[in-house]
Amino acid sequence: MLILNKLKTTLLLILLLVSAQTYSQQPFQIADTTKAWHTLYYGVYPWNVMSCFGARAHKLGGEVEFNGDTYHFVYESHDSLQQEWAYAGYLREDTIERRCITHPILTME
Repeated sequence: MLILNKLKTTLLLILLLVSAQTYSQQPFQIADTTKAWHTLYYGVYPWNVMSCFGARAHKLGGEVEFNGDTYHFVYESHDSLQQEWAYAGYLREDTIERRCITHPILTME
C-alpha cells in the first residue's frame, strides 16, 4: 500500500510539472514595432462618480542609440482615428533582466 501511494504521488508530481511546462506563458518581446497599445484615462468626481477623460494610442517607431543602448521612439495619438502621432519618449527593453526602460523625450541628449 505504501508503494502504491508513493507511485501515485510521483506520477502526480510528474504530471503537474509537465502540465506547468506545457501551459506556462512563453517569453515574448514587448518592444516590438508591430505592436500598439491603448490607454484609457479616467477619474472620480465627488460622490464616487467615475468619468472617462479620454483614450490615447501608443506605438513604437524607429530606433536611436544613447550611451550604447538602442531605444525605440514612442509615438502617442490623442486622435480617435489615429492619424496624428506625436513623439512621447523612448523605450528600451532589457531582455536579460526582463524589464522595459522608458525616458521622456526631453531628458535624452
